[in-house]
Amino acid sequence: MATPLLFVRALYDFSSSDPTALIFKRDDLIQVLSQSENGWWEGLHNGMQGGFPSRFVAVVSDIESYSSPVNSTRSNARCPPYPGRPSHHISRSSISSTDIPLPPTIGRQRGDGPSYLDYDYHPSEIVFSFEGCVKGASLNALIELLTVHDVHDSNITLTFLLTYRTFTTTREFLELLTKRFMISSPYGLTADELEVWQEKKQTPIRLRVFNIMKTWLGHYYRDQEDLECLAQLQDFVRDVMLAHMKFAGNCLLQMIERKQKQPKDKPKDLVPNDSIQPPTPMLPKRMKKLEFLEIEPIELARQLTLIDSHLFGQIGSDEWIRRVWQKRSVSVVINFSNQIAFWTVGSILQQQEPKVRGNWIKHHIAVADACWQLNNLNSMAAIVMALNSAPIHRLKKTWEHVNNKSVQTLEKLTQSVAPSRNFVRYREKLHSVNPPVVPFLAVHLTDLDFIAGSSPDTLKKTNLINFSKRMKVAEIVRQMTSYQNVTYRLNRVPPIETFIRDQISSQKNITDLYEDVPTSVLPSADATDGAANPEHRPNTPEVDENGLIINHDIEWSAWNILQSSWKN
Repeated sequence: MATPLLFVRALYDFSSSDPTALIFKRDDLIQVLSQSENGWWEGLHNGMQGGFPSRFVAVVSDIESYSSPVNSTRSNARCPPYPGRPSHHISRSSISSTDIPLPPTIGRQRGDGPSYLDYDYHPSEIVFSFEGCVKGASLNALIELLTVHDVHDSNITLTFLLTYRTFTTTREFLELLTKRFMISSPYGLTADELEVWQEKKQTPIRLRVFNIMKTWLGHYYRDQEDLECLAQLQDFVRDVMLAHMKFAGNCLLQMIERKQKQPKDKPKDLVPNDSIQPPTPMLPKRMKKLEFLEIEPIELARQLTLIDSHLFGQIGSDEWIRRVWQKRSVSVVINFSNQIAFWTVGSILQQQEPKVRGNWIKHHIAVADACWQLNNLNSMAAIVMALNSAPIHRLKKTWEHVNNKSVQTLEKLTQSVAPSRNFVRYREKLHSVNPPVVPFLAVHLTDLDFIAGSSPDTLKKTNLINFSKRMKVAEIVRQMTSYQNVTYRLNRVPPIETFIRDQISSQKNITDLYEDVPTSVLPSADATDGAANPEHRPNTPEVDENGLIINHDIEWSAWNILQSSWKN
């Protein structure tokens, strides 16, 4: 399972001439960031990020204890991943109880050793939470934590690189790294002290700077924004770094040259595991003229899943970040979820007879259940919420034609995405599944909105960067990214895929849906099917700039249906 808190133990030494590879020794502990089905994983070790072959490692079991270099000097304080919410709702690893290494100031206090090995930031430049996590810090202090000479915290590195654009620029970031690389010794050191300082502080800092630059180039470089900064970095490597670290400098120069030659950012290639054979498609007898009720629910679910997972996979980490700081919506995925809900409701309401509508409801329930089995929680939730919406829930005569088994299945699925206790059942499901998976994105977008609304960008009074806010956002982003790294092994069936796209695209908005449906079959206030009041027509919903419906009388959007039109 690919999660940010998955740890593996090295079975053998591993080294490579590839500058993007992760180097480690036997028995080293590695934090896994992502798992590709081609067997090449991404991980962190000693502050360095890179790829490695999965056959060289073994997953750390639940009972294997893990002690970081910091753990032996502190209590088992732990940074909660989310304010006021149970941590098991957010973390997904089977070893989620493993402590996240805390910042180096917790492991080594000022005055513990020679003053020339102390940290360079002023105590007023950093604030820690009660648990010992970085709560706020100045930019200079964060740069020092990234390149600290003793105990390194990979969580800080990942958070900084994911979110630094929200509080600084790439140019300033690189300038501070180059300044950090050129750190000079304190005045008045003896020859022996200078040797110790060079060995225990200067050299580790320079190695950290190199690794941060390598990680940034390999994973966080953005062509459109950062291209002009490459020349600045290239000059520094040639003029300064090569004189001190020839191999490291050459690695960076190679990476810079590749970035300069490539026309634009290339999407990550996910290589599916060819050893896993996809299931044989279940095709209807009449492929030329497809009918919804004639297509097997499992095949409808498979094709929905391929579409939904593709859209989900196109969301870059920057889009999640912009959700918090620029209030931008992940509109493509949101629109698709809403269209699934509209299609579900519209396809049922367009049927004339209660018995026929009942058959359509049963088929939609079966599709939702198949999506659940495929771990496509996003499409499943959209269908379930549509079936629980007021226009469908009111069709009492129609529901008389839905058998108990289908009703019980719908109830089970409904409870799985119930909003009670902060979606505890959904989060437990997500925690337990093995990818591939398409998460119910509305929940995680709401988590991001909660962080955006409850946490200022800077700490009050001190005006320090609110780093704890960035850590919460980064945890969600890494969670979503880990799910994107595992692909579905399903066969596309173009005619069925086209059928689905045509059906959902025809449901552009609720106004069109109600204009196309005969008044006689619209649900009425008296909750009967055949005696609808011709004057009773739901209000046209108000749609926000992101395409989300915000009319609370109808509660049509996926989110509003879920929260306000819940079926008792």
